[in-house]
Amino acid sequence: MDYYMDADLIDAVSWLAGEFSQLIEDPFSDYENEYPIVTINKTSTEFIPCWTSIELKNDEIVMSTSVPKFNVNEAINKKIYVGSCDILSLEVDAVAVFLEESNKYKSKLAKRVVIQSGGQIDFDRILRLRSGESLLVRVYNVGTDNVIFSMISHFSSKYHEASSNILNMTIRDCLKSAIEKGIDVIAFPVSIDDDVYYPMLQFLDTLLRTLRRWLELPEINSKIKRIYLITHTASSYDDSTVSSSRSLNCMQVVGSSDNSKNLFNLLRRYFPKNSYDEFLSADLTTSGNVNGEISSEERKIRISGGFESHNSKPLLNLGESLRVSNDSNSTQEDSEYAYYLKLSYSISRLPIHKEFERSKFVVRCGNDREKRPVIAINAKSFNTSEYTYSLCYILGVIKPFIQHKFVIVVVNLDHSMINSTTLLKLLRDLCEVFGDKRTKNIAAIYFHRCSWALRSYLFLISTFLPTEVWDAAVFVDSFKEIAHLGLDPCDF
Repeated sequence: MDYYMDADLIDAVSWLAGEFSQLIEDPFSDYENEYPIVTINKTSTEFIPCWTSIELKNDEIVMSTSVPKFNVNEAINKKIYVGSCDILSLEVDAVAVFLEESNKYKSKLAKRVVIQSGGQIDFDRILRLRSGESLLVRVYNVGTDNVIFSMISHFSSKYHEASSNILNMTIRDCLKSAIEKGIDVIAFPVSIDDDVYYPMLQFLDTLLRTLRRWLELPEINSKIKRIYLITHTASSYDDSTVSSSRSLNCMQVVGSSDNSKNLFNLLRRYFPKNSYDEFLSADLTTSGNVNGEISSEERKIRISGGFESHNSKPLLNLGESLRVSNDSNSTQEDSEYAYYLKLSYSISRLPIHKEFERSKFVVRCGNDREKRPVIAINAKSFNTSEYTYSLCYILGVIKPFIQHKFVIVVVNLDHSMINSTTLLKLLRDLCEVFGDKRTKNIAAIYFHRCSWALRSYLFLISTFLPTEVWDAAVFVDSFKEIAHLGLDPCDF
């Protein structure tokens, strides 16, 4: 037991040291030595072939007798170009760069853009993006003049449909950001950085499904001229990776790796060029709805529905913003709260919501002696890999009485140092989502078995929260001290 406690403590201290280093050090200091500012030889788009000109062998046996999910559309196919190069060297109007919300500093591609631009990009503003959002930024010393930084969520293999729908929303917002600035030529990588975990096949499937569905919309199709799907070759500062000949053999364009084969197998299904490809499209698991989202008619699941305003229409109104935070009548606090509240509504019918209920991670425990609602949060049941979902679930439980005084009890903080530090950070983020006026409704926060190390950590991460949070904090060692709250120790 002591061995595991020591290991947890070492991991916690190492993680805390990493958090400190990000706060007090430049996250790009070491990276600048690896990728100094250099002159990049730009790659001309004339060497990237159009999808319609690429010849493929019909080497698959079509077994499906179902109706094809997609039909040949020459106008859309002519907008798709496929190639391989350093994507930052490509001469296009804009390049999409994806970051993961839980590992924002991990994207090497994003770091290269910032460093190549000589520090002229406000990277902190980019890091403030939330899942599903994008930001178009002017960049320098690369092939493109603009980069669209797009934030995705951590991929969950258990809830892959939810992850896919959030990625779908991110890609749509990326296209929307480009269209609003008059950009009609965009390059997308066909996979995420190796150090930012998102399975290539799932990413590619969602990317192609979203592009196909949105290019079917007249409002989008008329404003997009070309889309480049690029197999990114990392750290290439010249265009030698691109075939200089205008070969129509796809494997000479992007190589013969399994990833490239996956790309063309999916391209044939989402952007069929003949009747053979149409029949192949019949074996796709889903074709998505009008926006390319995966939806279940039985449970009415719509992940991105929680982020759209009531005035939004399935066919985009490009004059309106997708994000609540752009509403001029909303304060920053209210937009943050509304964002996560709508996300909470969106996941309320997903399987993960039932998982939370069964785990008793958050329990509504009735009222205390002063008739204030009591919420208990169990550190033992906290799953650190579902950080954003956990935050939204807690918000959903508290929402009915958030406008009134209520009590929070965090129990079993001695269970695991890793779980406890992450949970305390989540509570800090929850208070930031509440905003000052709602945070002041927290009548008391009881921390059960909170060690001095955890108290110090809590003080450190809560520095900028309202003083009412600390005034409401109470540290207890046993359930007897909180017996007046009506908690049953057997439930935890």
